Amino acid sequence: MNIFLVIFGCLGLIFRIWVNEIKLKKQLKYERHFTSRFLAEYFFIAMIFSFQNDAFNLVVACTYPMMVICIFVFDIPFFIKLKQNKSVLPGGGEFSPEKVDLWVILERLTLHIPIVVVGSIWYPQGLKSAIFPNLGIGSMIFALIMVYGIFIFVDPRIGKKRDWPDGLWLMIGGILWTIGFILHFYVLDFA
Repeated sequence: MNIFLVIFGCLGLIFRIWVNEIKLKKQLKYERHFTSRFLAEYFFIAMIFSFQNDAFNLVVACTYPMMVICIFVFDIPFFIKLKQNKSVLPGGGEFSPEKVDLWVILERLTLHIPIVVVGSIWYPQGLKSAIFPNLGIGSMIFALIMVYGIFIFVDPRIGKKRDWPDGLWLMIGGILWTIGFILHFYVLDFA
C-alpha cells in the first residue's frame, strides 16, 4: 500500500463527508445527495485502497466520462457564475466572490476533478489490459450496486423527481454506459 495515497484518501473522504453533511448542509440543500457527491467519496475510498480494489476502481473508471461532461456542464458554469456574481447554490440568492465561502469552492474542486484526473491517466493505458487485467464479475456487480443503489434510493432526482427529467437522462446514460462497459469487458475483445 502506498501510504501517501492512504493518507490523502482518508483526508479526502473525511473532507467530502464533512463538507457535504455538516459544513455546507444548508447551502447545498438537496444537491448534497446527488450521485456525483457520493462518487467523489467512492473515489477517495479507492485511493485509501491505493487503487487496488477493483470494485472502487470500476466506479472511478466507469464514471469518468460522465465526470468529464459534468466539468463542462456544471463546474465551468459554476465558476463563470461565481465570477459574474450570480447565484451558484441551489435556491438562488446573489453571491459575490467575496461572500461565497471558500468551502463551497473547495467542495466543487474536489467533486468531479479528481475522478477526471485519474481517469485521464487510466484510459490511455487501456482499462482491460492495464487497469483491470483480472476483472471478476463479482467486482462488477458490487460496483453496480454501489452506484445504482445510491442513484435510485438516495439521489432526489430519481426518488423525488427533483430537477426532472435530469434524473431520467442520467439513468438512461448510466444504463447505456453500463451495457457498453459489460460488452467491452465480457463480450467483445477490446484491449
